[in-house]
Amino acid sequence: MKELMKNFRAPGAEFRGAPFWAWNAKLDKAELIRQIHIFKEMGLGGFFMHSRVGLNTVYLGKEWFECIKACVNEAKKLGMQAHLYDEDRWPSGAAGSLVTRDDRYKYRYCSVNIYSRAADALKEENGTPLAWFSAKVSGSVKDKNLVVKDPVRLKSPADFKFGRGRKLIRFAVFLAENDSWFNGATYLDSLNPEAVQKFVEVTHDIYFREVGKEFGKTVPSIFTDEPNFWTWGKHGISLPWTDKLPEIFRKKYNLDVLDYLPELFFTSVRKYSSVRVKYYNLLTELFCTAFSGTIGKWCGAHNIQMTGHVLLEDRLAQALYVGAAMRFYEYMQMPGIDLLTEHWRIFNTAKQCTSMAHQFGRKRRLSETYGCTGWDFPFAGHKALGDWQYALGINFRCQHLAWYSAGAEAKRDYPASISYQSSWHDKYHVVEDYFGRLGAVMSAGEEMCDLLVIHPIETAWLKADLNDIAAALKKEEKHFIEVTDTLLSQKLDFDFGDEEIMSRYGKVKDGKVIINKAAYRAVLVPRIATIRSTTLALLKKFAEQGGTVVYVDAPPAFLDGEPSKEPAKAFAKFRKASLSGSVKLLEKVTRRVSVMGPQGRQIGPVLARLADAGKAYSLFLCNYGAEFKTATMQNDCLVRDRKLKFPEARVEVIVPQRGKVYELDPLNGTVSEVKAAYRKDRYVFDTAFEELGSHLYLITAEDPGKLLNAPAAPALKAARKLPASGWNFELNEPNVLVLDHADWTVDGKARGKNEFFLKLDDDLRGLLDKPARGGSMVQPWLREQVPAKKTVNLELTYHIRIKDVPSADCRLAVEHPELYQFELNGKKLKAEVDGWWCDIIMQCIKVPAKLLKKGENLLVLRSKYHENLPGLESLFLLGEFGVSAGETVTALPQTLAVGDWCAQGLRHYAGNVTYSRELEIPAKGAQLEFGDWRGVLLGVRIDDGKESVLPWPPYRVMLPGGKHRIALTVYGSRRNAMGPFYCKTAWPSWTGPYQFKLSEVKNRQLVPCGLLTEPVLKAVK
Repeated sequence: MKELMKNFRAPGAEFRGAPFWAWNAKLDKAELIRQIHIFKEMGLGGFFMHSRVGLNTVYLGKEWFECIKACVNEAKKLGMQAHLYDEDRWPSGAAGSLVTRDDRYKYRYCSVNIYSRAADALKEENGTPLAWFSAKVSGSVKDKNLVVKDPVRLKSPADFKFGRGRKLIRFAVFLAENDSWFNGATYLDSLNPEAVQKFVEVTHDIYFREVGKEFGKTVPSIFTDEPNFWTWGKHGISLPWTDKLPEIFRKKYNLDVLDYLPELFFTSVRKYSSVRVKYYNLLTELFCTAFSGTIGKWCGAHNIQMTGHVLLEDRLAQALYVGAAMRFYEYMQMPGIDLLTEHWRIFNTAKQCTSMAHQFGRKRRLSETYGCTGWDFPFAGHKALGDWQYALGINFRCQHLAWYSAGAEAKRDYPASISYQSSWHDKYHVVEDYFGRLGAVMSAGEEMCDLLVIHPIETAWLKADLNDIAAALKKEEKHFIEVTDTLLSQKLDFDFGDEEIMSRYGKVKDGKVIINKAAYRAVLVPRIATIRSTTLALLKKFAEQGGTVVYVDAPPAFLDGEPSKEPAKAFAKFRKASLSGSVKLLEKVTRRVSVMGPQGRQIGPVLARLADAGKAYSLFLCNYGAEFKTATMQNDCLVRDRKLKFPEARVEVIVPQRGKVYELDPLNGTVSEVKAAYRKDRYVFDTAFEELGSHLYLITAEDPGKLLNAPAAPALKAARKLPASGWNFELNEPNVLVLDHADWTVDGKARGKNEFFLKLDDDLRGLLDKPARGGSMVQPWLREQVPAKKTVNLELTYHIRIKDVPSADCRLAVEHPELYQFELNGKKLKAEVDGWWCDIIMQCIKVPAKLLKKGENLLVLRSKYHENLPGLESLFLLGEFGVSAGETVTALPQTLAVGDWCAQGLRHYAGNVTYSRELEIPAKGAQLEFGDWRGVLLGVRIDDGKESVLPWPPYRVMLPGGKHRIALTVYGSRRNAMGPFYCKTAWPSWTGPYQFKLSEVKNRQLVPCGLLTEPVLKAVK
């Protein structure tokens, strides 16, 4: 208990976040060390050293490891953790092409070709034929309605006889095509243990040689990212393959898999196929043992944790990519997941991971989180996404991501950058202190979870249709989500059970189902089409010992993938119910927590996690802020729109009596006693949930240390709005005019007018017969730096409209100013560097005010352009000026009014704005409450006092009585300077490289910023 409270009050590095640190440029040790110190100041516990697009230091080379060692040494000095990452970009396995240049280790797949004539088939030279069939064929791959019926295997294509609607089908194995994403090679044959072993030799063994002395200490883990056996499904109608698969299949099942290829590919041959189930089961076994098993065992032997996540784990369609995600976690010391965007309510993903972690005693569970959320994602979003994941058993955040550099393509690599490039980075310690404290408590003890839910993945195998797997599994997917939503909203915590894992680790003992280290008092069988004979036997034995088994709607019609009446016979002794009806049956034996509203019903959006930490129970409750709607599982509302509050809530915790109830506040580290009663078998107390609010409780007889005796909230008078206009304001950095369109000429010939720079850059590279830049390009560290074959004289002309000429000199932020000659209104600009803006790559040159004029100004850049240059990027004019809606430079306003600051001259402003004025506060004091506002977080300062940071709801603070200067800071973001600008909406559901290249609208889409409605004062009565 003392250790738990010590960690809560002063959480160590292991409980704090560790972002992906995107190594995406030419690395410099001094700069790396500088950024590590920034991470420390931000409250982060460490970082994952992650090669990403733009890396220009040879991956796994001498200089790379010099940088790795420098970072490990600096982390050690600062008490931080330096985590490893096992790949150049992702998915893990190719070692940046160092492994898969060898054909023996390349990814391979089985694909199908259909011919009307044998002669055409015999001309086919690509791929290695596996088997030939004659079959009736209709439909097409393109229309997702390909139908194959009545297949007959042929000894050779020469045996094919045309007629009666029959066609010749060729199944062949192909090596994946070389791809720039894999640096001119391919992905790994992840089903082949020899290929994975080679990956380990090239990557893990070298890391151990270089920094192995710090494994398990300063270097606690190595991240594997999105391994899979069907990379992005990019080969049409195809299935994963490895050379030894037919041999292994025959040994395991006594079947020739080649005889069954048509029914593996086409549900029209056999809608529900036991061979299909066997095939996916074997793929999963090969993948998990070859990849996860090889690496996990290596990590165990070398005192380092294997962490990370698999590809596309969120839906039942995971069958095509990883088989069954849960089985992969068996070998991981710290299993993990990936939460992309703020819209994905992927409770199932978290539960798959944390269920296996519970069953195998893995205390730490990782989430790669906040990816694709965009520059303007608020601190409230960081809390909200983290909270619900922690409520489902995750306890370590790997933030996506922190850039080493924002240079060139890197600045479009899924912002925001959770580092010095963001104007709020010096306040991020507030977020990390919160999750550090929460993580310290949530990592202690074992979840108290009595309900097991059979995972439906094998039904997905049975029904997998390559024409359109999403459509084939639509009903199953919906039910999969509904089961989780229903149980969690009813506070019936549960674990998933993977049937193959259960076949090896499952047993019945003392009236409980045991899976390895976890025990359950009830089992729910959702709607599944097939069940394993081993699972059926386990459930029968459990029921015979008095265990509760509930099934939804109907028993499975298949046993081990074969039609069978055995499940129905066995299920006759179990309890049948609808999904909603199952709650009443299950809660009798599994309910541990209730959170009820005034009407006595469970408050649906509140999630709960109860754990036994030895001498204390811990309970975490969080308000998701919106109802769980199955249809929006991957398209949920923005965090800012999750407004539900619950002012009255009664909490019941059904546990043996163990002392008093305390509330721990992770935001400020305080502890207070809760007024609670123990009645019969449970603790009962009242609370309330603010918008996105959460509560962390301890129930213990031990002394939790110093208690906060918080005074009762004062009674308040009616709200009084503060003035809507006349606010003095201060900017913490210069205002911005974005220059992202230019006229261009090549060798004196006009090529385009007012063209978006990314299209311009693509067109320019096209003139040089070179591929366009992008996130998928071959990494700079591997490109052959041969002399350019062609150099052109490039001239770019930017039009700057000025209504009010700035009185002070301005600056122009530009990447690599040394590559250009600058001219403004016919006068040469010196390319002398005068500081930087946003990122050190964006260097500034002075723009004298005397060179600017009212009306149109022409800024000309000239360069000798060739293929080896980093490419064109936006320019940013910085200074003390305003920018109107017409992208015209104006004077800054004298004061600001309530409302979007974009409409008040700060159209592209990318920093923080402090609003201030003198206020007479009533003598007894008053509560300041913010209404609608947009930004990342808020700060409030009274006179010259310490700033009160308001990172998330409730956005209110008490003010002392008297006359004071009040300063309200809205911390902004880079969104309105960096984009993406030209999507149909200002808030695309996903923010990544693709969104930045879109040109769906002509005018820039900006997001509103600032105080949008008047703050109010509520005087103390």
